[in-house]
Amino acid sequence: MNEVNQYKTLLNLSGGIDSLWCLWNYAGRSEPLLVHHCYLRNWCRRADCEARAVTLALKWIDENEPFDFRLIRTAFDYGNMKIVQDKEVIGFMTGIIVRDARNRGLRNIIISSNKEDIERTQYYVSSESDRLRLIEGVGRRRLNYLYPIADKSKEDLIRELSPDLLELAWFCRTPAPGGKPCTRCKTCQTVLPLLSNKTTPGDHRTSKRSESPEGLTIP
Repeated sequence: MNEVNQYKTLLNLSGGIDSLWCLWNYAGRSEPLLVHHCYLRNWCRRADCEARAVTLALKWIDENEPFDFRLIRTAFDYGNMKIVQDKEVIGFMTGIIVRDARNRGLRNIIISSNKEDIERTQYYVSSESDRLRLIEGVGRRRLNYLYPIADKSKEDLIRELSPDLLELAWFCRTPAPGGKPCTRCKTCQTVLPLLSNKTTPGDHRTSKRSESPEGLTIP
């Protein structure tokens, strides 16, 4: 029989600002965490940039906010297809991890959806329902979903996140040659002005110890 590990909570880590904030926030709890990064090879060609951000961020955490985490890496190649959404792929891969006999103790999934994501109500509810159904359908059991940034804007996250960790984040959807932000995609158009206007970091320790809201219900 496979030994059951001690991890009760999983975070899907893309290397972006939202999931990095969730990782950094969780580090203050001194509780074990499964960290999952899926290498998404698709037409956006950002997989290497995201993988690099994840590696550097986890190294930073090890050196500055050490706690017990285990990294699981998976990969998905879209080939020449665009029809499947990233959320669906991540949901499927998360379900595989949940179904692994060694992860029978896994009970919680951290969802790194910020306030602005959730306010896109019709699209968000539809896409999030698909993701959660895939997690539980493939994983074959119900889980508890935690939404630690459901009340935070992107601006809040940028202000609160440790500046050194923020520098390691990758946010661009369609990198330019040389692994630089394209400046044209929707995420660049949102994040770059906020980074330019960022002046003073928030109270990291206060933010970090805050409770994670769990009140969002997705049908």
